[in-house]
Amino acid sequence: MNHYLAIETTTDICAIALSQGLQLAACYHSLARTHAEHILSLIDEIMAKNACDPTHLEAIVVGTGPGSFTGVRLGLSVAQGLGYGFNVPIVPVNSLAVIAQAACLLSPSSQCITVAVNARQGECYYGVFSPDQKDILQTVGEIKLLALSDLNRLSAQGLRVGNAWAINNPEQDHLLISLEALQSYLPEALILQGKQVLSKGGAVLASALKANYVLDALFTLKKQDLS
Repeated sequence: MNHYLAIETTTDICAIALSQGLQLAACYHSLARTHAEHILSLIDEIMAKNACDPTHLEAIVVGTGPGSFTGVRLGLSVAQGLGYGFNVPIVPVNSLAVIAQAACLLSPSSQCITVAVNARQGECYYGVFSPDQKDILQTVGEIKLLALSDLNRLSAQGLRVGNAWAINNPEQDHLLISLEALQSYLPEALILQGKQVLSKGGAVLASALKANYVLDALFTLKKQDLS
């Protein structure tokens, strides 16, 4: 039986999942800016309620961003600690892909999902995703950091998901899927994305785990432009 613990803390929603074979246990809370106070107790609670011996864990799945800088660092720190403590590999998953996967679970007929998450300072993280034959979301193109003004000029493809779309266009709220509407789907989405990464050999040692900062790529491009 495969045992995976999954953690997502990159948005205002904290999601935890425990997969034991065909059984999935989940918890999720809207814990804006209080993830650090609750995440360890949530993990302890889900492990205890499902009688999961930590030594049976085979991998830790974690959302590595892009998202809140503090949230990303928290998730990675907890995953690394568990990875070191139980000597298991870490499975890094893209946090926007997890959000898109959750939207696909909510709306299974969607053939294209566009995610835009507020990155603050007038910017957002943007990605387009499409399901494969097994309804596992795949990235179409690159994950980008966009100015909100650029986002408003884009012709959004398919289902629009995330909290960035309506920042400058609140009248479009009824056309969007919010992160809050997806919170009950995020734990399963984490596991689905994690299993995909694992099947492709994407697990890493705790010491090799890295955050997915789209900002890093943008900073590199700007340095190249200046040189």
